[in-house]
Amino acid sequence: MNDRWLVAAENLAAILEDENQALAALDLPRAAGMLMAKTVCIDEFQARPADLNESDHAAAVAMLERLALLAAENRRLLDRGIKAQGQVIGVMANLVRQTPMAPRYGAKGGLRRECAPLTLTLSAQA
Repeated sequence: MNDRWLVAAENLAAILEDENQALAALDLPRAAGMLMAKTVCIDEFQARPADLNESDHAAAVAMLERLALLAAENRRLLDRGIKAQGQVIGVMANLVRQTPMAPRYGAKGGLRRECAPLTLTLSAQA
């Protein structure tokens, strides 16, 4: 088996394991920070031919099965993280709707009758 293929496969498995740990803990900023490294690992893995011979077949199949399991778990955890983030945004949106209107002042310094809602800024980092 091509050692470079195996190293690329092991690197990809390692980054998926790390990202899955972050996602399992709902540490979305840490997981998102791994995107570039994961993309590099995927590109390297796809660029390396396995060049299998008969004796390497079982090891390659085992590695591919491991990667498939890690990728499936990664997808499940990503979906869970996205759902959790959506729920947080929903809670924040409900809080904004429930916030009483803040008084506003007119051009002459007096209170105006119409009121505007308090402003809330959300910052998302992906």
